Amino acid sequence: MDVERCRQALSKLLVYSPLLNRPLLQEFSAFLDSPAENYPRFFTALAETALEVPQVAGSLWQNALLYEILSAENLFTSLAEKGELTESLMNVVKRDLANLELLFHFDPQRLSSGLPDLEGLVEPQKAETPFHKLMFTFAQESSWPHLAHRLAAFYRRYGTGIVCQHWAFKWTGELTGITKPHSIALDDLVGLVKQKELLLANTKQFLQDLPANCALLHGARGTGKSSLVKAVGCCLAPEGLHMVEVAKEDLAALPELMALLGEKTAKFVVFIDDLSFEEQETNYKALKAALEGSLAERPDNVLIYATSNRRHLIVESFRERDEIHGRDTVEEKLSLADRFGLQLTFPSLDQEEYLAIVKALANSLPISEEELKERAIRWERRASGRSGRVARHFVLSLAGELGVRPDWLNKRKES
Repeated sequence: MDVERCRQALSKLLVYSPLLNRPLLQEFSAFLDSPAENYPRFFTALAETALEVPQVAGSLWQNALLYEILSAENLFTSLAEKGELTESLMNVVKRDLANLELLFHFDPQRLSSGLPDLEGLVEPQKAETPFHKLMFTFAQESSWPHLAHRLAAFYRRYGTGIVCQHWAFKWTGELTGITKPHSIALDDLVGLVKQKELLLANTKQFLQDLPANCALLHGARGTGKSSLVKAVGCCLAPEGLHMVEVAKEDLAALPELMALLGEKTAKFVVFIDDLSFEEQETNYKALKAALEGSLAERPDNVLIYATSNRRHLIVESFRERDEIHGRDTVEEKLSLADRFGLQLTFPSLDQEEYLAIVKALANSLPISEEELKERAIRWERRASGRSGRVARHFVLSLAGELGVRPDWLNKRKES
């Protein structure tokens, strides 16, 4: 394709015309005008994208362009997310996609034989996330307009912009995608049969637009509360579930987060780990209002999952018990836990349950069952009690001593 056809393709963009204001397309346009002079800046823009986006499709130029196109936010993506597309708009999008496909197949090396080949500079990676699989699909497709409806369905299910690129996020006053979320499979959690069943069912109902409850997972330390929430997130991310982790110190900004997520159609679980409040803390009120009790109703596309080492999330003081109005204060604090419709208890493990977890985690290690049991019991006696966390720490120590990696750890590394 010659330079003039590239310029024409750029000039014909309508719905996707905001891409022309993006640094990558601006550097590409400058490169078309003066290849020798502007290639270093164009290459720098490609390299910066390559540092942030896995190489899953074609050359550096093709991978970077696909990322810009599929992560764009415009009239089409916004209406696709809401399921409000018209046939007329889809026709405009198809024409835009045809022009963008022309740009995708342009080889910058054609402008000068002295320019390096942009393919093979970065090691290709397997497309793992729905967003990167979509990039790969576009790279393989011979007619992009045929993918318009599939693209609309993607935005409807996974959201747009940063939301469709990740399933796990952190909230610190702004939404930040987690590139490598903690990968845990439900099958890796030994025991917890009832807890897994209830939390998974509740979350699936939520994804199916059926009634579902916010959940409080409470119980002994290290018994798998946080791991279960993460495992459910990993399990259901391909079905469109997103999780947003919020630290206790950021709860004051929870109303802002709820307003932001409520503007989306994707499904979000707000995850608050290790939740508890001391007597003098008052930021629990933001959480209480988000659960129930605020004029602003919690968005239908948001649930809150929290974990805690205790059932009553707020410390009750002896002074409050003795005050004339102390009972009212105590009741207000205890009512926070009551606002979670689903409450799951994680009791301390007995020795049999502890050893069952050890055995499952160490099943690939070269050690006899008798020695494994004996050493696991000795480790537990030196630790802070029996728990899944203590079992995992023991197996990691043992695996390091034996010079091998347990199978479950290899699976996490591969994922």
